[in-house]
Amino acid sequence: MSKNLRIGIAILVTIIIGSITVWELKFKNATSEPTEVTIKEATLPMPEITVYEDEAGFKFNYPAGLTIKEIETDDSTIYSSLELTAPNNEKLNLRITDTIYNNIPEWLQSFEKNNSVTSSKEIGWETMAAKQLTYSSPQRLKTIAIENNIGYSLDSLLDK
Repeated sequence: MSKNLRIGIAILVTIIIGSITVWELKFKNATSEPTEVTIKEATLPMPEITVYEDEAGFKFNYPAGLTIKEIETDDSTIYSSLELTAPNNEKLNLRITDTIYNNIPEWLQSFEKNNSVTSSKEIGWETMAAKQLTYSSPQRLKTIAIENNIGYSLDSLLDK
């Protein structure tokens, strides 16, 4: 057998084996039954809930793992200023104050004079209309609601 004939036979055998393999894979995939996937709802442990009652006359529920620290101030326009700290040391500030603003657009116009707001969106906060915005560097997240000239704000570092 000549060298060229052996090479030709080797190439022909390779092409035949490759064709059979491709044919089998296509045929097998086309005729195989679909795999049934079962999705189960995740069961996450519910955190223990604690109620915080403030002297200013409001209360809220929060996970028991948080610690709440009252921030004392001499400013008589501040009804309550709280710092909530998670076990991983992330902090959230809640402040309820008298405000000279009648609505969020008035407040936002003043806020934007001193802060670089990068995004904002309308949200609901309990029964109040609110605005959630990101601002500053490093990025912070603030939620603000104003009702009857009382400002409610939550402020924290933005998760990255």
